[in-house]
Amino acid sequence: MKLTFQQQLNEELLRSERKRIIILIVIFSASIGLRLINQFFIKPDEEMLRIESFSTIWLFPLVLILFESFSLLNINSRIKANKKRIPLALQYINAGIEICLPSLIILYVAKEYRFYNVLQSPAIFIYFIFIILSTLRLNFTLSFFCGLLASLSYVSFSYFLYDHFNTNDAARAFILLFSGIAAGLVAKQIKHGINNSLHEAEKRHKVENLFGQQISSEIAEKMLETDGKIETKRMTVAVMFIDIRNFTKFAAGRSPEEIVHYQNAFFKIVINTVSKYNGIVHQFLGDGCMITFGAPLALKNPAGTPVESSVVPKAAC
Repeated sequence: MKLTFQQQLNEELLRSERKRIIILIVIFSASIGLRLINQFFIKPDEEMLRIESFSTIWLFPLVLILFESFSLLNINSRIKANKKRIPLALQYINAGIEICLPSLIILYVAKEYRFYNVLQSPAIFIYFIFIILSTLRLNFTLSFFCGLLASLSYVSFSYFLYDHFNTNDAARAFILLFSGIAAGLVAKQIKHGINNSLHEAEKRHKVENLFGQQISSEIAEKMLETDGKIETKRMTVAVMFIDIRNFTKFAAGRSPEEIVHYQNAFFKIVINTVSKYNGIVHQFLGDGCMITFGAPLALKNPAGTPVESSVVPKAAC
């Protein structure tokens, strides 16, 4: 059974969210690896040595990896259970937690080490990781929410922790906010493209279902390509009509189930044989069908195309 448009969109959103979480786990796992390399092979900066602690260096990435791993398990369970998309409220909570985690680290460092201006450190770039990857949520408001929350956090830290808010601070806060807006616009455009693709796929499926019992899939495909308009052109075509001999007499003493089973067996042989020689079944007409060789798929010698003579199942004998 084909999935509806909304079901397909929900599945795509879940897969996109799973990609986003996996990328975050990889990034922060790599940060732990880089920190290990820096600790054992590279001489650290003296100022950084004064503020390094388990909480600032290891706790933040570990907590975030655990949080994202839990989210990944939830996403995978939803995909396996064919559940709907994550509730919007839960997505906002998830985005808020992700933005608040680096904010808590910044707040801790700023309180414990007054001599170090953490707002000038690379810690601020963590916000951009979450803002950029929020694009994969395919929701403008969620990306904007991440940018707004990061910007407000920066303004609050600058004003209340360091008692200043100058032009540079305003510029950084604006960049964070603008990054959220930009990420949201990209997410909106990507979602629009996915919507169009799924709409087209659904429209094609409806047309194929509508005509599938009367005309071949090749004809349905041709109609979709030309928006239902049939192109007029001269072609050399061989037309074949196939009909089951004495079908009325055969069907008179049999149940509907037997008749349908017999027809299915008959048309299966016909379709397989005709397709083998590039023919097209145009219409099924009760116990017969109309077949062409050379249209809409052109053939060099359609009338000379060899076709197996016996296509009637043994049950008809």
